[in-house]
Parts: sequence; structure tokens; C-alpha cells
Amino acid sequence: MDAVESNMIPSDPGSHTSHHAVEDTSPVGSSVFQMPPEVEQLLEELDAVAREDAPPERLNLSFDIWRQIKLVFSEDYGRQLSAGCWEDSRLKILGALGLCWSNCTQVHLWKDCIHFLGQISLREYKALHKPLQSSKVLRRLDLGTYYFPYVVGRCPEFEDVAARPLGDIIRTMENLEEFHAWYSGMSMAHWAHIAEAFTWRGVSNLTELQLRFNMDIGTEEGFSLISRVLGIASKLKRLHMCEVPMGEAAGKALGEAVAVHQELEELELSPELEEWEYDGIQNSKNTQVIEGSITGGPKECPLGRFIASAFLSDDPNQSLRSLTIATWSREVWQVLRLGVLSEFLRATSFLSRLTLQIYSVYILGCESQDLFEALRANCSIRVLKLELNVDRAASPTGKGLDLGAFNQLVEFIKSARVLEDLRLMFNNGKKWECVELNWPAFFGALGSNSTLRILHLGIDKNCSFAISDPARRAMTAWLQTTFLEDLTLDIEAGGDWRHLLRSLRKNTRLEKLWVPEDILEDDMTFRELMALSHINSTLKTVDMKGNGQRKAAIEESFRCKARQQSYLAELRAVLGISSWTSPTCGRVKNCTGALQLDTPWYTRVMKKMLPRTLGIEIHVLKNDATMQVSLWDLGGQDIFRALQQYLFPKLNKACVFAFVFSLYDRHRKQLKQNLEEEFKDEFLYWLKFITSNSEVTGFNLPTVMVVLTHKDKAEKKTGLREQTRVSNYIQMAEQIVSKLHLEFSDVLNIHPTVYCVSARHKEDVRPIVTQIYSTMEGLFTEKLFSVPEACCRMSQHILQWALENEKRPVITRDEFSVLCTEAHPALKSLLQNLPAPNRLKALQAIASYLQDAGTIIRLRDSNLLVANPNWLTNVFLGRLIGMGQGFEHAAESNSGAEYPISSDGFLSQFQFNTFVVDYFLQHLQKERYTGFNLMNVQSLLESLDLCFKVSAINGESRFFVPTLVKVESNTQLQWNCPPVEKEFYAYMGLRIRCRDPRRTFLSTGFFPKFQITMWRSVKPEAGFIYNCTYNVISILHDCHDVLVENSPDGSFLDVMIKSEKSKELVWKFIKQHILDKLFEFCASAEGSPGVSLAVDILRTECVKQLTPCAHRKDQAVSREDLKMKLKQ
Repeated sequence: MDAVESNMIPSDPGSHTSHHAVEDTSPVGSSVFQMPPEVEQLLEELDAVAREDAPPERLNLSFDIWRQIKLVFSEDYGRQLSAGCWEDSRLKILGALGLCWSNCTQVHLWKDCIHFLGQISLREYKALHKPLQSSKVLRRLDLGTYYFPYVVGRCPEFEDVAARPLGDIIRTMENLEEFHAWYSGMSMAHWAHIAEAFTWRGVSNLTELQLRFNMDIGTEEGFSLISRVLGIASKLKRLHMCEVPMGEAAGKALGEAVAVHQELEELELSPELEEWEYDGIQNSKNTQVIEGSITGGPKECPLGRFIASAFLSDDPNQSLRSLTIATWSREVWQVLRLGVLSEFLRATSFLSRLTLQIYSVYILGCESQDLFEALRANCSIRVLKLELNVDRAASPTGKGLDLGAFNQLVEFIKSARVLEDLRLMFNNGKKWECVELNWPAFFGALGSNSTLRILHLGIDKNCSFAISDPARRAMTAWLQTTFLEDLTLDIEAGGDWRHLLRSLRKNTRLEKLWVPEDILEDDMTFRELMALSHINSTLKTVDMKGNGQRKAAIEESFRCKARQQSYLAELRAVLGISSWTSPTCGRVKNCTGALQLDTPWYTRVMKKMLPRTLGIEIHVLKNDATMQVSLWDLGGQDIFRALQQYLFPKLNKACVFAFVFSLYDRHRKQLKQNLEEEFKDEFLYWLKFITSNSEVTGFNLPTVMVVLTHKDKAEKKTGLREQTRVSNYIQMAEQIVSKLHLEFSDVLNIHPTVYCVSARHKEDVRPIVTQIYSTMEGLFTEKLFSVPEACCRMSQHILQWALENEKRPVITRDEFSVLCTEAHPALKSLLQNLPAPNRLKALQAIASYLQDAGTIIRLRDSNLLVANPNWLTNVFLGRLIGMGQGFEHAAESNSGAEYPISSDGFLSQFQFNTFVVDYFLQHLQKERYTGFNLMNVQSLLESLDLCFKVSAINGESRFFVPTLVKVESNTQLQWNCPPVEKEFYAYMGLRIRCRDPRRTFLSTGFFPKFQITMWRSVKPEAGFIYNCTYNVISILHDCHDVLVENSPDGSFLDVMIKSEKSKELVWKFIKQHILDKLFEFCASAEGSPGVSLAVDILRTECVKQLTPCAHRKDQAVSREDLKMKLKQ
């Protein structure tokens, strides 16, 4: 069917008064063509968007709608319809899109629509833009990058009239405030139409005009039009014209317009550059140049004419607050003439911000010296940004940045008393010989300035910036005492970064630091940065480009410090009258075996409901004014290692691990047979466990002591020859410890002495206890922060109370308040005088500190606190571990209990309740514990992230308990959405593993905890569909189908994704929603903060076929190896 010509687009503007009439340009008789069902559906969806009661500021259509629009506009779709039907469909869709725009306050023509479409006609272009006419709500119109070249390329008939529809729109927009044509490819003809529209009815509300990087309008005619707009737009405050070349005549015209405009506050412009004569070979280090070859007075250059006309005339502009002079040149033989800028700076009292962005361009030596002298005389500029070129041979004088000018810069920094923000960038774009600058004097000047608060120091890597010893001393002295609050160091300092970061430890004013991302590649520098994040009390953030696991670790460190500072500030407000001291609480963690440091402590421990090795026993080793040290007996069974990383408070840095290994085999009642191999394997495992789960701090490395036990039994059961064997084994252990000490020296502090003790000789234990106390005293010397002494007394009091009230391990907040006031009587009156909300904040602050100290355990979203951590770790979790063993060994059980079997890690509500009541609550009642019910137990489990509750479709709740229930699942992987034939999919696979498998590993509970963390972070309202089973996470969102599978041995995670989108968008999605969250979780206290993760590339065919994990174990390659293979 042939197309029928018409001048109307069918529409129903009367049905919703907020929409504007649209000129109909569709074929006559809209009923002539029967719209395809998908087009009708699309129009209904667009109409629903247009009718929204609360439309968004900017159009934000779903991906599915845009996909349908692209489908209708594709050539393949057009071949399926008659020409007239296809044209009518396109016009209707574009008209509907325009109506969606008409209610938005911001429109970005390129991003919001044009780049989604293919070839369009002039009629279609007009139909799209027509609804914007007479808009009463549009405040900002943005054309977008290369808007005009793309439009003309897609609509060839539009070449001569490309800007007329825009002009028609602008003429009717009385409320338009911002017009952005940044890098839009605007020609002089386009600008003429737009400028004419601006001056047609006046632009009374226009406040910002962005014309950056439209070089074609940088003519005398173009600037004449800019001046006309400036004269009419009486409210214009911001005019940006970087890379719009301004000549002498244009400079004068613009200056005259600025002079009479007393509302303009911000101006960016690009004066034309001048070439200069030179002798010798171009681009040679031996080039000779003649400075005198550049002629003309200071007012003859473009910048000079502009400044003279705008600010030095009889009636100058006095409203400008920010001036940016920006130039970029690919030719090294060009110079920027400053003209009378120095004269203006001496005279002005209203300019507060000056930017000279002159990358790869030169300023004459005499003019640059004059510039800095003028800046010294200026008393109004508070923000100064300078980009200076330091090429020696390529400058007009052969000196690069003139040394006299640099000295003037140093003097300016010394004497500036109003400057608050300084941004300096030293460039060497041609990689030539650099001028030698007096860096010690420069840093000395920075140190003497007490008003500067923000500094951005950038030194191009081509500047050969090497920190000499005098410069290093001056720089470190400046960093220690600087008054800066915000510092950016974009420099190439190599190994000197460690010295620079260490010097910032003593700084007491800096709050924000920016450093290059590549410094994190060095392990020692990264640890120094982590140490800085803990030790410097005022530093709030360290920022850098990009992201990754180490950046996530730094961010996590600052989050923890911010939380600590928050409750410390609250404590300071409530307990300010109390004296302050450094925390003196520490932990000794007993790994593997039983270490009886003092019999009374063991005899006071409550009766066990389970064998001791099922839970963690906590014993108070010392509790007085000097220190509070507790012994955490971790046990050695494999079943418990899935939970241990959840139970160590990781914010307390004072920690000693005692690796206890028995020489005696109590079952065979003889010396262990494979003692050397068993000792090495067990010791290496615990070193890896400690390294993996200890936060990287850069100081106070975890201390590990080695204790061999049952020496007396081993010798008693053997003769003299066997006693010699025992002695040899001790020497063997010392050799293994010495070797591993070297291997782990940068992450652990392994004590060189191997202690060998007898079970019956108490004197053997005393050197160990003495060494523990000595180590703790050394750890306490690093003063991270101070706490009220009253908190230390509360800690002592609650520890003693827990021993005396072992049957009341869980208390309410009110009972906790009573305990605190008993320890600190003055607190009672202090709390009574506070309003109820402030009283609650004060108690929460005290509880937060005591939790970090290990005295109590707070439960998330609960009114309960655990006052006896020993009960939680030993009785509660020990019992749950026993339940987990029941799941694993139900077939072997002789108790007659029917253990429910889980194939996917889930339990029904009934199974969960029955199991908790029968195998936990009944035992608590039998042991006479009070205050417990089913809800309390569930709250404990959820607070520890050991389970989470989900509701099934039929309303029945289920509990996911992957940490407690080890299942043998044979579930086959499958995508959330089955593949559709003849449809394109992008497949991508990644493998996440430990970068250092020799010294670290992902523990058993890592992936189950990550599953629960992901479940908490996923937002169903954002369109995410999240599900998980044992060892598998599945996510469906925005056409991305994702599977994350944990390997059976936990050594790696595979991320597999199938998507209808491009690989660029697939990678962006994986990075944002999987990798970044995984890195953040790994760096947190709940994850494995000591593990460094590596990301490998998984074979694509394994993703397509969903190859079982066992068969794709060796189907991944590191990115570095892949790059090398591709180069070959």
C-alpha cells in the first residue's frame, strides 16, 4: 500500500490538559492503516508514561520500551509492513515520545532519544520536537555531544535547516533557564538560528548558556551574536565558551557586552593563541627560540582586549566572581598572551576564583612573573587553579617555566592570606627536558601558609619528578604539620609514597586525601595506607580513581572508623566529666588444642551441654585497671571452622593467637606417628586462617605463639630413645616455625620461641602468660583513640556480673542501663537529665564500645544484648553446631531423632521451629536458663546472619540455613529464563579466587554469608529477582541472567551471565552488582578482609553449556596470561 500524504498526526490532546497540541504530520486518515499489535501496545505504554501524575525531572523509559522503539525503527521491521503503515507507526511513536518529554523539567535530546533511532526524516524530526513548544515546565535543554553531526547524518535533507526546529522551540520557552550545547558540533548557521530564537521574545529567565567546544562559532559574527544574547539575557549568571576561539575583535565585542551585564558571575573563555619564531630544528632539545619575535602591546592580544573592555573601562563589570581562561594546543610552538590580566588582578576586589587551564601552552617569562606579582597584591581570590608547562627546550625562552616566575609563585603561596583553594598542575606534554624547580622552597612555602584549606598538586609523570633528600625532608615536614583539610597528590613518587603516607600519621587537620590508584599495586604502600586510615584520627576518607578490592578495604576501614568516632563523640558528650584513656582490652585466641593457662578459670566455667570442642569457650585471663584480657578457646573440629570468622570481633586490633599442638596421641596412648607432617599441615592451616580473617592494618600484626603440649605424657610412655625423639620433634617444630615466620613476615608476627609444656607443671605455663601480657602491653602502645575511663570500669563490672549470673546470658536494654549505672553511679543522674532520644543514643554508644571491646554482643534490630559472650559462643552456637552434625549424620544417629534432610539449604517453618524447640529450647529449660523463647532464638540466628527468612509464593515461610546445614546437593544449574531460539545472547564468565592461595583461603562460611549479604542488599522494587540454593546464587534483572556458583571445596567462585545486551553493558552490570559487592563484602569484618581476590576469565563455552563445576575447574585463565597470549 502506498503512503498517503497528510499534514496531521492523530492525537488526543484534549484527553489530558497537561499535554500540548502537536502539529499532525502523519498520513491522512489514521484509520487507513491497521497498527501492528506491538505498536499499539507500545503507544499505550508511552501514553501511560505521559499521563503520570508525578513525571520525573528527565525522561527515564524502561529498557523494554526502548528495545521496542528500536525494533519498530529497524529496516528489518519496515520490510514486514507497507511503506505507509511503517511511516505512520514511526510518526505516532515519535509524537508519543514528544508528549512524554513535554512534562519533564530537563530534556537531553541526544541521550533521551536521538541515539536510539536510525535514519529519520525531517517530518519525523519535527514530530518528535513539536510537543516541547510552549512548555511551561522545561527548565534545562541539553543538545548532547555531536548532536548536529549525528542529526544531519541521519537526516540528510536537514543540512540547511538543522537548527530551525530548535529555534521554534526556544522562541516559545519563557521559563527556560539553562541551554547546554557542549560539544554539539554546532555550525555558524546553526548558532545563527538559535541566537535569533533567544533574541526573538527575550530570554528573561536564562541563567546558564553552555557553548563549550563549538569551535565553528568562534568568529567575529559568532561572538557578535553571543554579545546580543548577553545583552538581552539580563539574568544570565554562567557563560561557558571554552574552545570557542576568541580573536581580538571578538574579545573586544564580548568585553563590551560583559561590561554592561552586572549579573554575570561565571565566565569561561579561550583566547586565540599566537605562534612565535624559532631557530633550529622543530621538536629538538637544542631548539633556539627568540622571545622578541612575539610583538604587540598588552592590549593588542585577544585576552588583553577582552579584559580592557570588560573590567578596565570607565564603567566596568563588577559582578564576575569566577573567570576561567582555558586553552589546549597540539602545536608546541604557541603561546598565550596574558595581556592586561595582571593589571586587572591588582585592581579587582570582586573576583574570587581564577583558573588558568593552559595545558601544553606557554606564557612568556616576563608575563608569568608579572602574573604572580599581581596575585600577591590581590586580596579577593580564594580559589586559584593553574596548569603550567615545564618543558625546558620547547618554551619561547628555552627555560620552560621561568625560574623567576616559580620563585614568585613560592612567594605568593607564602604571603597569600585569603587563598583557601589552590590547584597546581605541572605538565610536560612533549616529554622533553624539564626545568629544575626548587621543590624544598615550594613545600616550605606550603607549610608556612595557614589559610590554605584545599590543595590539588599534580605533577605529570613526564616531568621526571624525583624527590631528592632535601625535597623529601621538606615534603614530609609539611605533611606532618599542614593546615590543609583536603589534599590531592597526583604525583609519581614511586617508593617514596610509603614515607609520605607515614608522615601523615601525625597530621591532626587533614580530613580528605586523594591519591593515584596505582599506588595500591605495591603491598607495602597499601599497608601503609591502611595504617594511616586507622591511626590518623581526623582523616575521614581516602579517595582514588577506579575501584577494586583494595579500595573497598580502605573504604571499609573508614566506615568502621566513622562508626567508632560517632559513638565516641556521643560518649564525649555524655561522659565528658570522666577522665579519658586508651582502650586496654585484648584477646588471646587458642587454636586447635586445649591450653590450661590457670586451673581456676577452667573450674569456674559453666557445665557443658555439649562436648567442649563444639563451641568457643571464653575465659577471663585478666580483668583489672591495667588491662582486660580474655582467652578464646576456638576448638579444632572442622565443623566449627565454618562459623569462626563470625565470632571474632575484628575491630579490636590487640590480639594474640596461641597455636596449641599436642605431641601425644591420646587414643593410641603414644607419641604421634606422623608428627612432623601433621604439625606442619595444622600450623599452616591456622596461619592461613588467621591471615585470611585478620584485617590488614599496616601495624600491630596479629601475633602467633606456638605451644607444644603433653610433653610429660610423651616422655613417660617412652624410653630414653623416645625422649630423644621428643627433643628432635621440638627442634623440628622450631625449624618449621622459623621457615614460616619468613614466609608470613609481612602479614603475621610469629613469635620465634616454641613453648613446650607439661599438663601437670604449672611453672611451664608462666612464661607463656608473661609473654602474652608483654605482647599486649606492646600492642596497647599504639594509641588509636581514647575512651572514657568509665567505660573501662563498665567493662570490668559486666564481666564480673556475667560470671556471677551465668544463667542470665541475655539481658534487655533496661537491664543493661542498670548495669552501666552500677559501674558508674554518676551516669544515672547524667542519663536522667537527658531527653529520651538522647538517653537512648548514649546507651547505644556505650553498648557499641563494649561490643568492640568484646564485653557484650549487640543484636541487630533487637531489644536484647548478650552479656555473656561465652554462653553465646559455647552453649548457643555449640548447640547449633550439634544440630548441624545431626543433619550430616542423620543416618548414623542412634538417638531415634528424625533429622530433617535439606537438599537445597532450606528448612520449612515447621521443620525450623520443631528443630529449635526440640534440640535447643528444651535443653535451655533443662539447664535452667531463663528469658528464652522461639522468637529470641530466631532473632539470634538472624542477627548473626546464620539464616534468613523468606516467604514462598503460597505464603509458607522458609529458612535458609546454609552455614548450619551441610547438604550434598546434586542440583543441576539452569538459567532463570530458558533461551529463545534465533535470539542473540551475550555470554560472559568470570572466576574469583584467592590471589595468594599459599597464604590465604576462603573459609567454609564465606559463600553462605555472602548469599545472605546479597539477599539483604537486593531491592525487589528495583526489578531484581533474587534466589539462592546451596552453593548457588541466581539473579535476574533487566535482561541480565546471572548465576554465581561456589566450588565444592570453596577454592573459587564462578560468575556466569547470559544477557540480551552488549558485552559492555554486561561487564558494567557484573562489575556494579556482583564484583563490587563481593569486594566490599570480602573487605568487611563479616567477610575475609585478609584475602586478596583475583578475577580470571572463564571459558565462554562453559557458560553457554552450563558445564558442571567439576568439569570446568581448569577452564579459566588469568587476565594477564590472556593478554600475553593475545599479543602472541
